[in-house]
Amino acid sequence: STQSTWVLFIIFEKKLDTPDLNELVRMCFGGRYILVFMGIFAIYVGVLYNDMFGIMVQLFPNSFWYFPAPGESISEKCDPGYGVWFGANASLYRACKKLGGSTYAFGIDPNWAETDNKLDFMNGLKMKMAVIMGVSQMSLGLLLSLFNHVREKDYKHIICGFVPEVIFLWGTFGYMCFMIIVKWNSDWTERMLEATVAKDGNFTVPSLLSGMTNFFLSPGDVASPKMQTSYLYASADTQYSIQVALLLISFACVPLMLIPIPVMEYLHHKKHAPAGTDSDVESAPLIGHKEDAEEAEPFDMSEVVIKQVIHTIEYVLGCVSNTASYLRLWALSLAHAQLSDVFFQFTLLKLMNMGDSWIVSGLFTFIGYGAWAGATTLVLCIMEALSAFLHALRLHWVEFQNKFYRGDGHQFVPYKIGEFDAQAS
Repeated sequence: STQSTWVLFIIFEKKLDTPDLNELVRMCFGGRYILVFMGIFAIYVGVLYNDMFGIMVQLFPNSFWYFPAPGESISEKCDPGYGVWFGANASLYRACKKLGGSTYAFGIDPNWAETDNKLDFMNGLKMKMAVIMGVSQMSLGLLLSLFNHVREKDYKHIICGFVPEVIFLWGTFGYMCFMIIVKWNSDWTERMLEATVAKDGNFTVPSLLSGMTNFFLSPGDVASPKMQTSYLYASADTQYSIQVALLLISFACVPLMLIPIPVMEYLHHKKHAPAGTDSDVESAPLIGHKEDAEEAEPFDMSEVVIKQVIHTIEYVLGCVSNTASYLRLWALSLAHAQLSDVFFQFTLLKLMNMGDSWIVSGLFTFIGYGAWAGATTLVLCIMEALSAFLHALRLHWVEFQNKFYRGDGHQFVPYKIGEFDAQAS
């Protein structure tokens, strides 16, 4: 119903856009497009995580997992290959691959709601998705910086700025995203059944956190000492070669970001400095986009070097801190899901099970529904939505825009649909 209100604001925006609107209503009316998109994305993520007010629903017919009861025969309902790994009797394992089962069509398999490690699974999944989303958005910011450089014909910042920045980001945290996707698409149960396990029995699914820590601190270590078969790719040698090469290339990008631009600025200044002037004081414009020589500031080589050093350090450290900052999406999603589950379990579900007769049970259900709906609306739909909006705003302003926004060019003019339509007509 809340989403419908914002949609109606858009449909009837010409009639509603009057000075008589209440101040609170006008504030919501001004942000109607943002609110609609927030609602659409919330619905999409809810379907993706298969979480509707703390309840998992089965929207698609098939599933990968089957949960047999203790003592139940697995011969008919479980895949025999996976049954060998998990044990011959159903009492020895918690789940098996369903015979003829397949990966759930879209979103999280609802059978995860039956498991004891659901929270651990969702915790890891949402953390990985937050990292992928963060690296993707920061890459988009770098792409926008490329558009700025092309528009200004500032090719030295493309070669010695944009290119090494992209290589550094994707050689480190882009590689982590790649490892996440590889791990998601690897059949670890099948790998456990291969000859590697038969040789030493020490196979374990690799930890991405340990892998990224070793990537920077011990690039040659692709597995823990006790579990030498804990590698992500087909062999430890392949992973070792990839990680060492990426680390060396990424480190080589740091001096490429740091040194060439100040040197080229100085050579440009020496070439265009007017005759008879102190070459360390005056200069023509350094970046070709600025046309009037009268606006050129005095050239100071130390200032250029310091500025480039600060930018390089800020970018390198920012790749770490900005990526970590996107983990707020993981924390918000996890808190939201847990609150939904708590409200459902301790208001509606708990009161539904009270009472000896259907009349008393119905009365308690009515009261429980009111408590659940009130808490869900006030906490999840209002307070949590405002919190999510503020965090998303911060991620756009700090982590995203610092990749391309400098604040020293044209005055920012916000996009207005009405003015755009007027210019188009």
